[in-house]
Amino acid sequence: MASRVSRPCIARLRNRALVSVTGSQATEFLNGVLSTAVQPPSAGPFFSALLHAKGRVLYDIMVYPYFPAVGKPGYILEYDSRPAESPLFETLKRFVLRSKVKIRNMTDEYSVWAQWDSSKTEQPQVKEWRPLSLRDMRAPAMGTRLLVRGGDRPPQVIPDKYLHHRILQGVPEGFDDIPHLSALPMESNLDLMGGIDFRKGCYVGQELTVRTYFKGVVRKRIVPIQLDLPKNRHIQSGAKITTIGNTEENPRALRGHGRLLSNIEGNALALLRLDHVVDNTLRFDVELPDGSVCQGIPTLPPWWPNFPSVEQNEAD
Repeated sequence: MASRVSRPCIARLRNRALVSVTGSQATEFLNGVLSTAVQPPSAGPFFSALLHAKGRVLYDIMVYPYFPAVGKPGYILEYDSRPAESPLFETLKRFVLRSKVKIRNMTDEYSVWAQWDSSKTEQPQVKEWRPLSLRDMRAPAMGTRLLVRGGDRPPQVIPDKYLHHRILQGVPEGFDDIPHLSALPMESNLDLMGGIDFRKGCYVGQELTVRTYFKGVVRKRIVPIQLDLPKNRHIQSGAKITTIGNTEENPRALRGHGRLLSNIEGNALALLRLDHVVDNTLRFDVELPDGSVCQGIPTLPPWWPNFPSVEQNEAD
């Protein structure tokens, strides 16, 4: 992979929107909707997701505690702002029923920023969280998420490096990596990033997710992949990846195709079969829009656990 930026960085994330959920029943309301256990706002921020009833991912969500000057405390939810079939604001409204909660769009009041030190491979030990900030626990070196009031601008802004940093950490985010109403939570690594709590009670989309967890068979996951491309070349998300068997006399495409996701400067995320990734003798061909092909080299992030093979899981 390409080398990291060697100084503290901060970048604005322009494709993120914000909605607040406040009221005396805000905790109970979100606990019945999100894929993680929701504690009172005083417990601090966390990463979660909103799933469809059939178990597909609607949104990956950052949740910040929110203490307004007037009214009950609650939460601010950060999510992908791009148009979707099921907009988050309207989706939450449908779940309210008789719950004593208030839902409000706050995108115009705050901007979302990411701050990290890419010279470090691990997070500093943080014992306290600041209001409207979140230590990004999805991977060891992701850094901090910040909500900054409209009109304010932090110093040392490096606008184009967050995507590069996120890919190097192996962290999918938003619709480019976790397609709305299409992606499965465990294939999207939500379980590895702390976005699913398998011990909590009922929530939307729980049945299929828990069944997949207990069966123990996840055939695909999103992994970092290095592309044999010039650094200034960008490929549209969704390009097909073919896996070629390592047989010199008769190389052939193996079962199952992968899909290219976010990419920048030759570094990318891709949805690939796990058994193909762990076999270091295979070749990965990415089909480019002009009909040509470039090769990719996938790597498992160092912070991942060791996975048993798909065949072993199915045998068990």
